[in-house]
Amino acid sequence: MWADPCWRGVVMALVLAGCSPTFNWRQVRPDGASVAALLPCKPNAAQRNVSLGGQEAGLSMLSCDVGDLTFAMARLRVPAGMAVVDAALAWQQAAAVSLQTDPATVKTWSAALPRLPQGVTVRGWRAQGSRHDGRSVPAQALQVLRPDEVVQLVVYGAATPEVLQTLWEGIQVDAAP
Repeated sequence: MWADPCWRGVVMALVLAGCSPTFNWRQVRPDGASVAALLPCKPNAAQRNVSLGGQEAGLSMLSCDVGDLTFAMARLRVPAGMAVVDAALAWQQAAAVSLQTDPATVKTWSAALPRLPQGVTVRGWRAQGSRHDGRSVPAQALQVLRPDEVVQLVVYGAATPEVLQTLWEGIQVDAAP
């Protein structure tokens, strides 16, 4: 029976299916964020202060891994006196440095989300960089900007168009308080 090529094909398909990552999408929200999104795995949470344009800013982050992909969603409180666009650009540059790539090589892309409350803008960026272990990794991000916060959703790794579509379409922005 196992010598039959059909059975070998069935067994191989089952083995490969068992090794592929499973996406278990769930809605998440970093502490204090006015934005919720779908992540395909149960995230770990972290909070810390970061230096942004010479000022300290609070950062709440959620992240998780599925296969070779890392998903991260974070909320940055915009420091007093700093424009939200400047905070978003500074965060994008810091992400490029973390990816061990020149910030000038980061490409921006136009993002459009349905049902955005008034005063909310979105912008996207992508970059090719390196993981901390030196392996090459692409990154794609979408930032949601409000006057007092920037929420950034990033996927590190070669995500399929379907995964990216689910990620971007799962974003929900609360109405202004």
